[in-house]
Amino acid sequence: MNIKRNIIFALESRKKNGVPIVENVPIRMRVIYASQRIEFTTGYRIDVAKWDADKQRVKNGCTNKLKQKDTSEDQEDVKISFWEVFDEFVKECGNQNNWTESTYEKFAAVKNHLKEFKEDLTFEYFNEFGLNEYVNFLRDKKDMRNSTIGKQMGFLKWFLRWSFKKDYHQNIAYDTFKPKLKTTPKKVIFLTWE
Repeated sequence: MNIKRNIIFALESRKKNGVPIVENVPIRMRVIYASQRIEFTTGYRIDVAKWDADKQRVKNGCTNKLKQKDTSEDQEDVKISFWEVFDEFVKECGNQNNWTESTYEKFAAVKNHLKEFKEDLTFEYFNEFGLNEYVNFLRDKKDMRNSTIGKQMGFLKWFLRWSFKKDYHQNIAYDTFKPKLKTTPKKVIFLTWE
């Protein structure tokens, strides 16, 4: 069984004061079936310059207005602070990973160390220089051991990696930063039966 039908998409030709309208023109659909023709609007509109009449479709490279990002807002006004992103990280990762109370306390300590280090931190600050400064701060001012500094840096890198994936910044210096932190192996004590 062969069903004969024809579907055509075309722009409605309207005139205003004898001049053809070329902006915001309705797209019409014409269906021909069994020698009957029905024509109706699709509910979409387009500029004539963006329509390909031969292919009966929108020209390549034209973006749907709904998918276009509003660039009128100033990007600096929308930017949220380092600390707001940190709080979002703790909340989201805490829920996803079912953190214990002690893990929340560890990240509260990380936040306190960072605030004590520099109150007005930005993601851009954490280049190689900034990361080294933070390591020096933890060693000299907070009097931490190298193993503890390594853990603190691990927490910070986790946060920076998460915020990078969420498009809060483009700084990836943390990824290649590996400070030389010498640690002494813990002495192993063997238990005997005596």
